[in-house]
Amino acid sequence: MTLYNSSPFLRESIESVLEQTFRDFEFVVIDDASTDDSLNIINTYNDERIVVYRNNCNKGIIGTRKNCHIFHKNRHFRALKV
Repeated sequence: MTLYNSSPFLRESIESVLEQTFRDFEFVVIDDASTDDSLNIINTYNDERIVVYRNNCNKGIIGTRKNCHIFHKNRHFRALKV
């Protein structure tokens, strides 16, 4: 999931993914250099399925999604945007 300054919707989005009936997955979250509380919210979750990366600078949705394949272990993934 890519995000940028998504704190108002972030908890609902994360919980929606974590509450899926399928449990064996890696949830890659890429923060696009948010300036709000998004990264702090993500870090409150203690779930080994969540893997968090943060861009050093804002790359925009296209720039961030181009790098999604670098961060996940499996060859199958689905990009989500908050």
